[in-house]
Amino acid sequence: MEYQSFFFDDKQKINQILSNGSDEEIVGAIIGAINGIDDSQWLEEVCLRFLNHSNFWISKAAINGLGDIARIHRYLDTNRVLHALSLIDNERLLPIVKQTIQDIDIFVR
Repeated sequence: MEYQSFFFDDKQKINQILSNGSDEEIVGAIIGAINGIDDSQWLEEVCLRFLNHSNFWISKAAINGLGDIARIHRYLDTNRVLHALSLIDNERLLPIVKQTIQDIDIFVR
């Protein structure tokens, strides 16, 4: 396994990948956006867009991304985000949702 660094600081390039990329590229773009973009509201929109994606790994990256935004930026639209997280019913994602809610409780509230 080869280490990959995910860092994207160009919203236009990120949007291009999110619109046309493979599932693996979308996961990398979500992670890279969190690491490279300093606009918490824009990042929140990206993550919310992919929360309920049919691909498990994309949804997981989006859910984890919300926790990372909370930790890094200490801001989220908590009502909107918590409502969106409450609608996730994929059993495999529920532990990730729980951890993200804990991150929001610790870093935002």
